[in-house]
Amino acid sequence: MKRALLMVAALALVTDARADLFVGVANTSTVLDVTTGGTPFIPPLSGGLSNAQGLAFGPNGNLFVVSYGLGQVQEYNGTTGASVGTFVSTGNLSYPKDLVFGPNGDLFVTYGIFAGQGGVQQFNGTTGAFMGTFVGGLSDPIGLVFTPGGNLLVSNNSTNQILEYDNTGNYIGVFADSTSGLNQPNGLLFGPNGNLFVANQGDADVLEYYANGTFDTTFVSPSSGNLGGPYGLAFGPNGNLYVSGQGSNNVLEYNGTTGTFIADVLPGSTPTLDTPTFFALTPTPASSAVPEPASLTLLVVGAVGALGYAWRRRKQAA
Repeated sequence: MKRALLMVAALALVTDARADLFVGVANTSTVLDVTTGGTPFIPPLSGGLSNAQGLAFGPNGNLFVVSYGLGQVQEYNGTTGASVGTFVSTGNLSYPKDLVFGPNGDLFVTYGIFAGQGGVQQFNGTTGAFMGTFVGGLSDPIGLVFTPGGNLLVSNNSTNQILEYDNTGNYIGVFADSTSGLNQPNGLLFGPNGNLFVANQGDADVLEYYANGTFDTTFVSPSSGNLGGPYGLAFGPNGNLYVSGQGSNNVLEYNGTTGTFIADVLPGSTPTLDTPTFFALTPTPASSAVPEPASLTLLVVGAVGALGYAWRRRKQAA
């Protein structure tokens, strides 16, 4: 009987697993839960948050948020959204935007808006201690992402380029530029197919590139679904692509395979939605991943059978 109950409990855990998608909001200094229709996960100004930009879940499971207005990175409980404290303080960040935890566990943050004065700063991923300037000399860097091979890609908005660096910060070259369609690139994201997706602000579309930087296609057509000023990108729990439109002040959903517009999931009328920025998806532990349908069927049948067998044994014993 005990074994049967354990199987039922395990079934309940895997079927209840859910990953939430969050979006930062600049002008109300908050983080909203897209999955639940825009309910606040981090209340406005919580923990000193000022102009929420980049979001990322850290190795400890907490959510880290760029506070653009104060030049800081704030840390929040990854389950409750409660403020933990300031992870990176002012002094080494000027106009920070996006952030990502690298393969080595350190935190990397884009900063700067003036020509030649921007770059990427590196911080200890556990303590938040400043470790140095990873990349310098950029002009208005926005998004950043590590390639599967461990190199760093940075979107340089004002020069219409995506630049590539190795894992020590050495410059490799131009990954993509205006000759392949870039026009004020913002957020960068590798998709399930291994290609790079780019929020292309100037043309109000989303571009797709192969892993070697070769242009593939315009994945989301210009202004599709009333998209304006695309900024952040995320593939949601359902496999679809979500795009934050700063110019259109909304969060839009597109088919994750075709790029076809599906819905305006967070319209401008959503309370506290005012200039959405970047996304973060709740990490799902391997132990709580939802099994394939065939495996789930076997688990259900096994649990029911075990309960029936235990019931018969108890009845015979009586």
